[in-house]
Amino acid sequence: RRFFAALILDDLIQEIPILEVAVKYSPTPMPTSGRESDSRPPNASLAMQRGTLQTLQSLSGSFAGMVKSFCWHLGWWELEILIARFAERLGSGAQPDILPLLQIPSLKAQHARLLYANGYKTVGSVGSAQVEAIATLFRSAIPFRSVASGADY
Repeated sequence: RRFFAALILDDLIQEIPILEVAVKYSPTPMPTSGRESDSRPPNASLAMQRGTLQTLQSLSGSFAGMVKSFCWHLGWWELEILIARFAERLGSGAQPDILPLLQIPSLKAQHARLLYANGYKTVGSVGSAQVEAIATLFRSAIPFRSVASGADY
């Protein structure tokens, strides 16, 4: 179990979408809601619950935070710094290059990766950018699908 938990956490911090990770490590079929989405992998009905993965990620991040505190109290500052960076990655599910962007409130790893790939590598560069440029970037990369009409906008 611990080995599979480590593999799951590694996939999550490598920014693999949670639904793909759920399908990859699922031992039993997952009940479907009856709605089908074009973005779901072919085996999505066999995926483990996303909440289980999110709980694993959250608990692992909390545990890493406790280990970080333990290292600080023992005076193991070098190890504390390493574990603190890893705890950040566990909590956000992201690579180290986009961690500075994740300091922006409500910004998730997928959006931070999009900003980073388009040259916005720091919080300051995002803050000094034109609002319309950021909005256009998000609009062009992540289409909005209306549930009522089924159309992309």
